[in-house]
Amino acid sequence: MEIRWTFPVNAEKSTVRNYQLGKVRKFVFWLITLTVGLVLSGLAAEGVLRLLGTPTRGLHTVNENQFHKIPGIYEPGQEFVRTENKHLPHKVRINTLGYRGHDIPLVKPEGEKRILMAGDSFVFGEFVEEDETLPSQLDLLLQARCAHVQVINAGFLGGTITGETHLIERGLVLEPDLVVLVFHENDIENLSSPLWLDVARNRATKSQFPMSLIYPLMRDTAIWNFAMQIRGKIRAERGAKAAQNSESGIKENSVKPAERGDSNDFRETYRKELRNLRDLLWTRDVAFMFVIFPGHHAMKGRESQLEVVQWAEGIAENLGIPTLNLLGPLRDSLTPSAAYLLPWDGHPSAKGHSVAARAVSKYLLELEPIRSSCQ
Repeated sequence: MEIRWTFPVNAEKSTVRNYQLGKVRKFVFWLITLTVGLVLSGLAAEGVLRLLGTPTRGLHTVNENQFHKIPGIYEPGQEFVRTENKHLPHKVRINTLGYRGHDIPLVKPEGEKRILMAGDSFVFGEFVEEDETLPSQLDLLLQARCAHVQVINAGFLGGTITGETHLIERGLVLEPDLVVLVFHENDIENLSSPLWLDVARNRATKSQFPMSLIYPLMRDTAIWNFAMQIRGKIRAERGAKAAQNSESGIKENSVKPAERGDSNDFRETYRKELRNLRDLLWTRDVAFMFVIFPGHHAMKGRESQLEVVQWAEGIAENLGIPTLNLLGPLRDSLTPSAAYLLPWDGHPSAKGHSVAARAVSKYLLELEPIRSSCQ
């Protein structure tokens, strides 16, 4: 007799259900384990980085919503001590318009003369205190001689003329009477990868889900700021390599110094951008001044850096822009170690900014529209 085993239908369904439930439980278990592991690893990494002195605060740029409301590029209301360089801590305050410095009204008061100073970290005042930056010291000097003059710090860390032009265009809402653009030698190499484009991409990314939720939680951590430091070093290395390649190309060509700007793509780009900015400002009846703030290598006499300084001075003068080269005033007043934050960093010291401010103020007092408002 043949024996057949039969199972209830409900028992078979229960077995399948239990099997599927077991797979789900395993998946959830491993997911929780992985999440806990990542969280613990992150906390451990955060702790180690903090012990090593990695800063937990960084300078934040605006999100998309803020970008369309204010002329500046930095998130308003930030006030903290920056410690990217442990030897050079300094306090930074971002005002309501997104610029470094004290608050100023969006609408220009009647009778006030406004100077919008744009440039890179030499204008922003990297590693010096609020009252030690070039715009701040210039503002103090002019106010001692002039009635109702306001200098606005539109410095952009890591910027070059492309981003600085955008900031100047945005700053025209403040009705500046004069725009001062400050040039530094690395403005040429930074054209190989303009930071303004990266900031725009980052602004779009952090304003969209899910980064709009993650970014506010992560931005003031050591991990995030360590990643930003690594990214900054990579950018700097790329820029230095591009500058080296560019310089090599110039040396290989037997071109006269006055013509070298046309032999270099980055230099030609800078010249065209400067010309376009000049035309924009002059059509708006805004006075324009070009200031060259050389680095310590140029001050020490490095030929390649001096050549860039001389080139920049030449193109600005050829474009008819009032131009001031600070190399002479700096050399006449200070040693390189006093003018810059050597050996800790190559940015100008408070003394370097002071010499620059005095030279710029002296020049401006002879230049309209400032001259007519001053004693």
